[in-house]
Amino acid sequence: MIQNSIIRKSLAIAGMMVVVFFTACSKDSGGSSTPGTNPPPATGKKLSRIEYDGGSYENITYNSNGSIGKITVHYEYSGGNS
Repeated sequence: MIQNSIIRKSLAIAGMMVVVFFTACSKDSGGSSTPGTNPPPATGKKLSRIEYDGGSYENITYNSNGSIGKITVHYEYSGGNS
C-alpha cells in the first residue's frame, strides 16, 4: 500500500518534469535574438580615442562601412618618475 503511493507520487513528479521540459524551452520564430554579423550603418558620433591615467591612450579608426578598422595602443613611458 505504501509502495503504491510512493510509485504514484514518483510517476506524477516525473510526468510534471516531462511537461515542464517540453514546454519551458520553446523556440519562437518571431524575433531573432542572435546578433547579425553586419554592423549597423555608420550614423552619429563614434569613439575615436580612449585616454587613460598616466598619458597612455588608444586610437580607433573605422572602415567606410562603419566597422572598426584598427585599434592602436600608445603607451606613455614615465621612466619610473611619478
